[in-house]
Amino acid sequence: MTTFTPAYEDDPVTFEIARSDEGSLPVLSLGGEMDLRAATELREALLKALADGGGTVLLDLKGLSFIDSTIISVLIMARKRADTSAGEVRVRNVPSRIERILSITGIDSLFPVVDGEAGGA
Repeated sequence: MTTFTPAYEDDPVTFEIARSDEGSLPVLSLGGEMDLRAATELREALLKALADGGGTVLLDLKGLSFIDSTIISVLIMARKRADTSAGEVRVRNVPSRIERILSITGIDSLFPVVDGEAGGA
């Protein structure tokens, strides 16, 4: 598991990206408030996970409390990258606040929601 938890002296907001694997499926567990400051780390983690998972990654959003437009752009980039290898960016444990943001922006249909620990569709 890899975890990034940066804290900025002028702004105590933190985020977390934790990597684990369920079989051959890479899982990224996201937590905290993700905005512009998290974009680079999230992008790098997604690209690595997509490469390791044959184009498919599972995002566990249970601990996520906020995303902004920068993170939405990173998620769309990951979806486009997954499409190039017939993969998917799957999500699970989507908090209602995040579900609402994805729905309002019209991208909720881009990310299959799955249940269970194995992330099967």
